[in-house]
Amino acid sequence: MNLSQAKIRLFVRWVSASTLGMLAGFVVTYTLVIAASAILGGVNEDRLLSNVMVFALVALTYTAAQWWVLRREIERSAIWFLASIAGWVGAITSAAFLGGQGLIVTTTFAGRVFLGIHVGLIVGIAQWLPLRRNFQWASYWILGSVIGWSILMAVIGRSITGIVEMALAGVAPSIFTGLVLVLLKNRAQVERRGVAA
Repeated sequence: MNLSQAKIRLFVRWVSASTLGMLAGFVVTYTLVIAASAILGGVNEDRLLSNVMVFALVALTYTAAQWWVLRREIERSAIWFLASIAGWVGAITSAAFLGGQGLIVTTTFAGRVFLGIHVGLIVGIAQWLPLRRNFQWASYWILGSVIGWSILMAVIGRSITGIVEMALAGVAPSIFTGLVLVLLKNRAQVERRGVAA
């Protein structure tokens, strides 16, 4: 397999795993809501789970799926997983604090884009910390994260309610971080060849 096939495969694995991780998080969340509603007798979803709790569960499955791809690509991938979770906790908590209503529920286009920048920046910085030990140009990860999350928030609308929106929530950010991941891997390979020469 040549280098470009390996890069394409890494990109496809990254985007696919991220999308499946996002979808799995929503499926798990809504399954828990349905089960709790059946057990507790018609409890309203909004009363049972806040947006913060929904996105905490989704972030966990999303990050786990991404880690599954990265575990072969970087050293100490468990640190990346823990840093990502810390980033998500920070992003979700601060977004809920800033917005007062939790994540995603914003009424203006500018508010959604700001929220995307906010989430992308906090999660991106948290993920950059372990990536910088593996890649010299890892700071580009933050830019990819900010672009991906702000574009997602610009197009997603006021809330994530359908399967297409749930899938888009996994695809949009991972396209940009996936491109950065491929570029970082390529740059690291070029640098290793330069040192070996």
